[in-house]
Amino acid sequence: MSFDYHCDLSLLRRCGQEQLDLVFDKSKQKFKLREISSRENFFEFFNADVKNARYARLKKYIGLVNQIFGNPHAAFSARQIDTFYSKGLSKWDRNLFNRAQLDQRILGILSRNLGASFVAPLGSVSIHEACLMERARKKAELALKLGILPILNKGCHGSLIYLDLEGRPIGVFKKEQPLPTFRNKMWELIRTVMGLFKTQDTFTQSEKAHAEVAASLADRIFGIGGLVPLTRLVTINGRRGSLMLWQSGLKEAALFNTHHKPDTGELFLFQLMVLYDYLLGNLDRHLENWLVGTKSMNKLQRLAMIDNGNAFPQEHPTEGVRDYFGRQKMYQWKQHSWAKYSFDERIYARMRALSPEAIDSFIDMMRKILPEGGREFLTEKRIQKLQERASLLTSLGKNQNPGFSPARLGETYSSRAIMHLENVLEAIQCCINPPFPLSSS
Repeated sequence: MSFDYHCDLSLLRRCGQEQLDLVFDKSKQKFKLREISSRENFFEFFNADVKNARYARLKKYIGLVNQIFGNPHAAFSARQIDTFYSKGLSKWDRNLFNRAQLDQRILGILSRNLGASFVAPLGSVSIHEACLMERARKKAELALKLGILPILNKGCHGSLIYLDLEGRPIGVFKKEQPLPTFRNKMWELIRTVMGLFKTQDTFTQSEKAHAEVAASLADRIFGIGGLVPLTRLVTINGRRGSLMLWQSGLKEAALFNTHHKPDTGELFLFQLMVLYDYLLGNLDRHLENWLVGTKSMNKLQRLAMIDNGNAFPQEHPTEGVRDYFGRQKMYQWKQHSWAKYSFDERIYARMRALSPEAIDSFIDMMRKILPEGGREFLTEKRIQKLQERASLLTSLGKNQNPGFSPARLGETYSSRAIMHLENVLEAIQCCINPPFPLSSS
């Protein structure tokens, strides 16, 4: 079977599937697409069988085209194949044009223009991670090219879920936007002056995207162990933002039955999340914002800290009424049934490792990865609050109070509470190891 591709391409650019039918041109002995008349379209409205028959012909046409273009010996230029799929069939219904069944040769040609050469960005923590992100970006771009649009992420305002050719999630994308306009700044001022309460969601869209990347970097720099999914800044279809790779096979923590007593492995994994979520200062860590993976007997096996757009705040919530609603979703793991157990010695060891030098190395890496050296995101306030939380955790690691638990740590959310607890810990440490000999008198 042969086709009149020159005619087909012109029609595909101009028409959608509702206006096309497949016919056989006896003079050229070729099948070709033709544009149906308005009269035929009107007739189909009242006769579903006619429409279904036309769709069946078009579906068969697509299957034969896939076979011919997928033939490595067929003499078709890359431009012909690229034009046929990306500019024509991308507009067709997925029931007629199954994008997931494209031959690898066709996929290779379609993705060639998405960036054949790839150089890892400056400051990358890992070439392997950079390649994973580039692969995910290409899959999203290819799906877009073939008409598979992202869907809104219902769990996170302003974010999109990009899909691959089979409709499976690739990752969660948060668009990066420029600095707030004068109008936005004025609205924020009015809301602050006239409103009694604050919410936790005071980050700009750009800050949210950068916070997502910073949380992922923290996972790699501090060796958290992949609890924060790989996230980097990417550009998809001309839009730049953070892309967090999708976590398959996990469910929200709210759906996880935790009535059983955790074993040492489960408790360590839970407390590891507590430790680093506190370090990040996430204002929005509720039970839907961390995912769990289980094995037999409902045992916790995996854990993922998602939606870190409200991490690294410039201000800690206060203990007054004004911030009451703003801190309701912060550190909700403190209400978890496992939060009553004391911290494991391995967690205390990780606390002690959060030295000022380690925090400085993390900040330096953020400056390398974030645009413009992180000038917009890495403000003095944001760095100061990070250092406050790290200093408290270091003091906890040195003190190793056997009765201290995640529930107690989760209540230490304000700068005032952090300073008070750290002073108490320093006093205890001073009594244990006095800097000068105690007087006998």
